[in-house]
Amino acid sequence: MSNVVEVYGYKTEMRPWLERERLEHETLDKVFAGIKLEGLKVLDAGTGIGYAAKYLAQRIGEGVLVTIDIDASSLEMLKRLAGKELTEKLVFIKADLRNLDFIKDNYFDLACLYYTIHTINSTTPCGVRQVLKEIRRVLRPSGLLIAVENYATFEPIDDAQQLLLELARVENEINTLISRREIDVEYDPKELCTLLVEVGYRNPAYRKIDNGSIDPTLLTWALYLKDRARGIPDQDAREKVLAKLRTLIKKAEKTGIRSSPTYAVYAKK
Repeated sequence: MSNVVEVYGYKTEMRPWLERERLEHETLDKVFAGIKLEGLKVLDAGTGIGYAAKYLAQRIGEGVLVTIDIDASSLEMLKRLAGKELTEKLVFIKADLRNLDFIKDNYFDLACLYYTIHTINSTTPCGVRQVLKEIRRVLRPSGLLIAVENYATFEPIDDAQQLLLELARVENEINTLISRREIDVEYDPKELCTLLVEVGYRNPAYRKIDNGSIDPTLLTWALYLKDRARGIPDQDAREKVLAKLRTLIKKAEKTGIRSSPTYAVYAKK
């Protein structure tokens, strides 16, 4: 099996993504603490790399797991992560979460959006409300929605997390210089709870899950930013951004990069 994998159109080593699985498992244990998953019909909305899909497939027993992503390459990542046996326990569908008309009303007991909401705007601009409405439609009455996201604003706890913020600022600068309009939009938990009420969910509540962790895939992200910066048309601006990235990547190779703190929102239909 190749050690190189394509993640959202970017070729990268598989190793850091496998190393990250332990961190994701710890997060998912906290998110689902006290929730009995066995026998449930579960929607994993936004397959991504496949961490949540694998975790859920290991725990639903004779239940049903449907995982959906607009990017068909998510299935290949999931197969590598979960293996054939677990992958055969779930149904993967390539689809737009705004339109789940192939799923009947009131079908799922639980819907999980694991680091999905912040990515919706970059693939389907202004689509967050419609996605949340559509997921509400396919949840049974009193069905549970769980959304896991990073805090949009926070104070860094160490140099490794400060690096994350500095790299995020450089990413914003790159997006401006290459005129990219479709970007990820992060929500703070109160903001997301308000949005859930507006689209019809009941009693949303949130809790902090962790303060972030040293994530090996974030160095891959920094190198990806370097590749994107080479596409800046203005030469002077391009060289300035690349110089910033070289400095930040050098620091990251010593300290690592700490991810943003995480929260989970729980709401009922």
